[in-house]
Amino acid sequence: MSPKRLEYIDIARGIGILLVVLGHSDARAISPLLFQWVYSFHMPLFFFLSGMFFRPGMTLADLLRRRWKSLAKPYFFVVFVVFFFSVFFSSTSLSLALSRALKALYGTGFYLDWVVWWFLPALFVTNLLAWGFYRLFGGWKSWVFSLGLLVAGVWMVGRFTHWDLSVFGRNLVLMGLPWNLDLVLLTGFFFVAGYESSANGLARYFSSVWVLLAALALNLGFNLAFPITLNLTERVYAPALAATLAALTGIVFILALSTQLERSPRWLAGSLAYLGRISIIILLFHIPVVTFAGDKLSALVGGGWPASLGAWGLGVLVPVLLYELGIKLNARLAGLFGL
Repeated sequence: MSPKRLEYIDIARGIGILLVVLGHSDARAISPLLFQWVYSFHMPLFFFLSGMFFRPGMTLADLLRRRWKSLAKPYFFVVFVVFFFSVFFSSTSLSLALSRALKALYGTGFYLDWVVWWFLPALFVTNLLAWGFYRLFGGWKSWVFSLGLLVAGVWMVGRFTHWDLSVFGRNLVLMGLPWNLDLVLLTGFFFVAGYESSANGLARYFSSVWVLLAALALNLGFNLAFPITLNLTERVYAPALAATLAALTGIVFILALSTQLERSPRWLAGSLAYLGRISIIILLFHIPVVTFAGDKLSALVGGGWPASLGAWGLGVLVPVLLYELGIKLNARLAGLFGL
């Protein structure tokens, strides 16, 4: 991909991570419709964008090496960091901290201290699914069987939210499959859609203003006409057809908007692209910031949209400062985050 094309995708990532933080900053306090709109596409967007850069021709060993560096290693590192701080800088007992760390390794948002971490193991297994998918299907068959991924993925959502497992005579009730395998068919659909849009030249249509306006109109129409609830963390995806169409039109809108913003004043385009390039840092560390800031600002201003907007701003600013003042200055540390 050319540098120009890379920048508009970085801008799309930047917009996407801003929406992720907004969604976790009590966006309902600003507007329930805004909250629904954000959730109608913001996580499928990241799987789609990742798929645009997928290379099916990679060997499995190369894929595992790359995704270990960019996804699995940051995941295990932040789990270790939180475990360390829980033991040494709080009153949490060693046994409780160890229990939380072991649950975190299961990889679903139900067991994570900071729920959004679920995305990293989910994207890791989605890459593996896509690798196998393109070993089996190519050409027109990839389009047909991607719809099979969607149908099967929708059927899987919620099937393993609570499932019983007997281990050595002990009954366990587990939440989701390990590393979000119960979501992988659905996330795989958006990932494959991203790859196909890039591989078949469909991305050139993102530069059209008419595509931008049509995608926005359709997305808003679906959100206004249907009570769309799309929350992959909680295994909710309904109504299935409207949720899928809202997600796809929302993705197209963000990508079309990004191509327009690429031509905006440098400070704006550059800032959004910068946020996109360090989106993993914002993703990993914004949850405790928006939680703490939201509580403090609510007590100070009485809640509502001012507290939500303030928490949103700090949820972006603090991870940026963490990156600029710490991670960026240490190449070894940056490598632990896949940067």
